Amino acid sequence: MVMLCMLLSPALFAQVSVKVKDVAYVDGLKENQVYGYGLVVGLSGTGDSKVDMTKSSLSNVLKNMGLDQSDIATSKNVAAVMVTAILPEIVSVGDRIDVSVSSIGDAKSIEGGILIQSALKGADGVTYVVAQGRVSAMQVQGANRRNQIKTTALVSKGGVVERALENSFVSSVDNNRVVALVLRNFDFSLANDVSKKIAEKYSGSDPSIGQNGKISMKIPGETPMSEFIAGVLDIEVTPDYGARVVINEKEGTIVIGGDI
Repeated sequence: MVMLCMLLSPALFAQVSVKVKDVAYVDGLKENQVYGYGLVVGLSGTGDSKVDMTKSSLSNVLKNMGLDQSDIATSKNVAAVMVTAILPEIVSVGDRIDVSVSSIGDAKSIEGGILIQSALKGADGVTYVVAQGRVSAMQVQGANRRNQIKTTALVSKGGVVERALENSFVSSVDNNRVVALVLRNFDFSLANDVSKKIAEKYSGSDPSIGQNGKISMKIPGETPMSEFIAGVLDIEVTPDYGARVVINEKEGTIVIGGDI
């Protein structure tokens, strides 16, 4: 039987204030995806069994180490994998990040193996991360262990950043330092509220909403860039959320927002 929950409490009608950082981000600061190909070794018979690419890749690795091994037996202890990671908005050479590893062959499990050194590149073809380390199975919330997918795993802090990202988020316009905000879900009323709050807190910032939806603003006078951006992101605004109905098929519940 479906249970209908109507959130009509007066408290739920009250508008909630949030910080600008919760609804917007600085234009030019974004996460970046990197990926590469690698091998996981040390598996206990759960690796690839009939994948020629895996044998060829292992052979190439051994040749690079000075070992000319042309005939490699199929031991099922090696698996070919795709290695992916997300680079944070600001990252420096030497920083460590988590790396995801996913089997691309017929391996039954890559859990417990060792990812050997793999280069991860961006869309520009440049290597940004080198990854290596022990592979651990990802925890699937609400699933039984026997039903977990063991062909996708994680190398915790296994990626080492080799090249720093050069994000440009401060521009120069008419000898003024300018930064811009991008709303995660654009709404004219929210954009207008954000602009007014910025103008109230920082005279001379002259915030304006462009046709691209970005809120551009000047960094006043000699105000340090970091101090200004931190202050703007900490400003509180009140979003006007639209009416919403949430249906949870698994639990058999329907939740209706107070605006409906």
